Amino acid sequence: MLKKLPPAFSLTFQGSIWKTIVDDEGKRLFLELRSAERQSVCFAAVDLLSGQLLWENFMLAIAEGWPTLHSANSQHLILQVFTDTHNPEKKSYYAVEISTQQVVQFPVESVAINEVDQKNVSQQNNGFLQPFFYSEDQAYFATVASFVESLGLARPVGGCEYAEHGNYICIDYYLPVKPSGLANYLLILDQQGTILLHQCLEASVPQVGLGIFFVVQNQLIVVQHQCQLVSYALS
Repeated sequence: MLKKLPPAFSLTFQGSIWKTIVDDEGKRLFLELRSAERQSVCFAAVDLLSGQLLWENFMLAIAEGWPTLHSANSQHLILQVFTDTHNPEKKSYYAVEISTQQVVQFPVESVAINEVDQKNVSQQNNGFLQPFFYSEDQAYFATVASFVESLGLARPVGGCEYAEHGNYICIDYYLPVKPSGLANYLLILDQQGTILLHQCLEASVPQVGLGIFFVVQNQLIVVQHQCQLVSYALS
């Protein structure tokens, strides 16, 4: 396996990484971890600057509802709970003090203000880059697939995620495997066409996925094997 881009850090969790968000400064990453076996959800926080795990296995102690990540600022992680499975409009919010993991219920009005703040932050240069997703029926997918094929690799199928950051090109793509699954690959190369990393993230998945990677603070953050978070320095 050709590999010239070693990980900056790697963290493995017991649950599956269901969702990730970054705070409004792009300095901390929060993970929603789910366990189908235990029917549970917990949360973890990672310092992106140091690669250190700040805390993990945090669980919101509530009687009903399934908490999920909503947003985060410099002080609080906001969790959203759907309180009525038959009515998605019924929800409550809780703020977790990041430094102490203390929990307080969050007013809906504050969440609305926070959503506006998040929208404003997303329009600024806070170092966060989400890849483009191209499905197989889009012309851009054919362009990316042909590019991968031109490198002497097998032609991707299904869909892909694509991003360019500085001198780096990052592609998450899929190949068919028997009997009816897909293998998920990550390809990183420079603008000169030199392959820096080509790795199989998952040997067999049932369908094309989203959110496999993103870039924040010059780091490529990748989710692999469902439970592992890996960072590659793009600098």
